[in-house]
Amino acid sequence: MTKWILLSGIIFLSACQSATIPVVVKLPLPPEVTYPAIQVDALQCLSDETYSDLVRRDRMKTERIQTLTDIIRTTHE
Repeated sequence: MTKWILLSGIIFLSACQSATIPVVVKLPLPPEVTYPAIQVDALQCLSDETYSDLVRRDRMKTERIQTLTDIIRTTHE
């Protein structure tokens, strides 16, 4: 019987608890990375498929960086 009273008291008190307000901390933006340039002559030995994969990978990397930067900037508002 005591367990039921204690359990119902805990449930009642937890239901009356106020909502938690999240605190957003301003996240610092990491410095931009300067990637080394690749000379055109160095790319000529690549097959068309490899070159396309390299371009696609670079585009995906750039889009991912932009997405993460946008997420970090939402903490600055």
